[in-house]
Amino acid sequence: MSLDKKKIQRINISLEQLFFCIYMLFTFLLVCTHEQWEDELQAWCIAQSLSIPEIFYQMRYEGHFALWHLLLKPLTVLHFPVFFMGILSWILCLISAYLFMVRSQFPIIVKSLILISCPVLYYFPVIARNYALIPLILTGLAMYYPVRLRKPWHYGSFLILLVHTHAYMCGLAGILGVFFAWELLKRPNKYKSFAVLVMISLGVLAAFLQVAPAFGSTSVAPANFSDVLAVKGLQKSGKVVICWQICIANTVFSNIRCQAFLFIMPHFCWDGSDCCGAIKKYLRSFSLRYFGRFYSAQ
Repeated sequence: MSLDKKKIQRINISLEQLFFCIYMLFTFLLVCTHEQWEDELQAWCIAQSLSIPEIFYQMRYEGHFALWHLLLKPLTVLHFPVFFMGILSWILCLISAYLFMVRSQFPIIVKSLILISCPVLYYFPVIARNYALIPLILTGLAMYYPVRLRKPWHYGSFLILLVHTHAYMCGLAGILGVFFAWELLKRPNKYKSFAVLVMISLGVLAAFLQVAPAFGSTSVAPANFSDVLAVKGLQKSGKVVICWQICIANTVFSNIRCQAFLFIMPHFCWDGSDCCGAIKKYLRSFSLRYFGRFYSAQ
């Protein structure tokens, strides 16, 4: 390596360290001045007042996985103040930011822009929720991805952890898991590949069992799993109908105005049949407006 390249490398390392120190100090100031939101304190109260088996049982009412609550549990047992929940979130993001700055091959300008992006600068480190686990686990997946076939247990473990962070990550984990399974099944060592796939399957099953619906617990909850799938059962609860319509339409339609309408509308209309008619009417006008404009342009 020439002297010029060594000098450029030392400058890049110094700049990376400088940007990381600035990021660390700035996010710490944000954490110190942040007032916890209600959903942040909800997780802290659950970890503080419930035992570990009760935490797992409570997840069916929360809609989140227990991983974040289990990390908060030692803090509550040791009687740390609630401020340390933000410190935990901050430390997790610091670790992921440091690994990203040191191990990634991006140019220094790209690394710096990612550090000052809104999620990395504020949402993940400051708002103490289970989202703080996502950058660290994604960083681990990126680190083990090139050697995933030589270290399938490590890569599979990170896939399981990604599923246990948030429901938003289940789609990404599912796609990565399908390709990983296809690669493992083509390997000659079938027994080891099968064992890794069983481990991943059990981890995913454990995640979804935590958030299994609390059937019959309230007047709007379905009585059993067949009511979730049956149209007749869904019509018993307008809220359940709306939730399914919003989830399906929000997945299919990417237009922001359509999504905004689908999320705002349930606050004004809770009847299932009226809600379904309103959605059909809006989507019909939406299709005529946008697709009609497209065909007229042709």
